[in-house]
Amino acid sequence: MSNLPGSTPKSLNEWTLELNIGHEICNLIDSFFPVIFNEELYELFFPRLFSLSPHNANKCKLYKLSPIEENKHGGWDIKIKNPNITSNSNAMFIQLKSGKHSNGVRNNPRSVFSVNKKRPNKHAFFKLNDNKGNNQHKVLSNFSSKLANKKKNKSSVLYGFPRVTSLDRFDKLNEDLLLHTTFLTIDEMNAEADKNNISLSDNKKHHFRTCYVDLNRMEISSETFPITNSNTTNQFILELLKVKFLRHKIWMEDEYNFYNFIFLLQVALYLKIPKLEFFEDYFSFSPFFRGLKKALTRNHEEWTSNIGNIYDNSEIVIKMLDQRNFLFDELRKFIKSAGKENIESLRRESSNFSISLEPEEVLSFEFDKNSTIFPNMYIF
Repeated sequence: MSNLPGSTPKSLNEWTLELNIGHEICNLIDSFFPVIFNEELYELFFPRLFSLSPHNANKCKLYKLSPIEENKHGGWDIKIKNPNITSNSNAMFIQLKSGKHSNGVRNNPRSVFSVNKKRPNKHAFFKLNDNKGNNQHKVLSNFSSKLANKKKNKSSVLYGFPRVTSLDRFDKLNEDLLLHTTFLTIDEMNAEADKNNISLSDNKKHHFRTCYVDLNRMEISSETFPITNSNTTNQFILELLKVKFLRHKIWMEDEYNFYNFIFLLQVALYLKIPKLEFFEDYFSFSPFFRGLKKALTRNHEEWTSNIGNIYDNSEIVIKMLDQRNFLFDELRKFIKSAGKENIESLRRESSNFSISLEPEEVLSFEFDKNSTIFPNMYIF
């Protein structure tokens, strides 16, 4: 079937990236608990499934400009709208780029990926301003500036650079492509360009390069300059996890401590990290820990094998594990502090890459505490 003309794209194009990453972000925020429980954990924690929860009436929405609108006014590929239940909705805007694999740069000794360096590095490279008129970055910058002029958060406009660059690797990937994407705000890219007396809005093509192993190694060429001290990728994914936590926190106030534990367990499964030392603190003397340890370990080992098949580089697994442990630990700190602050204060803290939209009609729900809308939950 894959050999049938018209049955599959020839490359991992931007439309495929938009569909998948947009869906992944919405699903990450929307799902009450990500559907990634395996058999051991289901038997441990969920003797009965959750019924349909009322938050399902407030789904994230994806939007896309028409080609004319994108070229003239916005420049972004997808807008993700998160309809907060207790306040205004939030939105973020992402321009996703499809990339290619490179074994190293041969004709530019200034590049951090130059094959003449001591550490030549395989990496992914992407074209900027490759639209008709070569004005994509200029349009994005103008849109970001317009937001700033309206006292809106200009960091809500970002580029996304998926480091999985081929259909073969994409087909093999057994987790969200979101976790293999480098994010940069338009504002920080322009700031780095300004420091190097370069304009990315010059209606010329440029290239962005990012390392597979070290997410801090990236640069923009043709006029080559590195992008330094960016932590946007980690902070952006961390913010999505925070938004998810707050999105469902209001439904679980009566079972808050139990929900925190289950949420962190789900995050560990989502990030494919074992975190046995953390969960052992909860179940060190419990027979449940044996099953929990088995599930987390198997989940991590399957991920390690999958990443090894995709990148063929053991160092990548180590670096990815460091990144994901960072995300888990930072999220844990946020959750620990969340009980001391009101929900609106927490939302503001989790809006570094989004804007608050104009007031809309807000739906409210009231529930009888004795209601059976939630099935019984086992608390250990």
